[in-house]
Amino acid sequence: MEIEKVNVLGVGISVLDQDRAREFPFDAVRNGKRGYVTITNFFWVGIGMPKQEKFMAEYISILPEAKIFIGVGAAFDFFTGRVRQAPRWMMPIGLEWLFRLFQEPTRLWRRYLIYNPLFVIRAAGQLLGLRKQLRV
Repeated sequence: MEIEKVNVLGVGISVLDQDRAREFPFDAVRNGKRGYVTITNFFWVGIGMPKQEKFMAEYISILPEAKIFIGVGAAFDFFTGRVRQAPRWMMPIGLEWLFRLFQEPTRLWRRYLIYNPLFVIRAAGQLLGLRKQLRV
């Protein structure tokens, strides 16, 4: 796949902790690879939840000229082929999560089997006005 008129200004390795986050080449993003000043319109972050959300919240002030920060989760892993994506037939029927759970059960079981149902229960409780009764 070829994308025209996209200028990639900086690429960083996965940020596993806040100390390593400080190593990200923000100056390369801000000034461009060749030293010319540029404006970063989109800042794509693909380090997984909730790390990418925490990273974006903390570092949005470091790169204020970026208009939009986008957390893309595993999209980079899928695009590069590092992680297999679910078969096409599973995607439209909402079973991609099941495929990912079987691929990485140790890492994803809490997200899909505990946190997601808990979120649905709490959201439904809030919509129904039962929020205080559903403190789980």
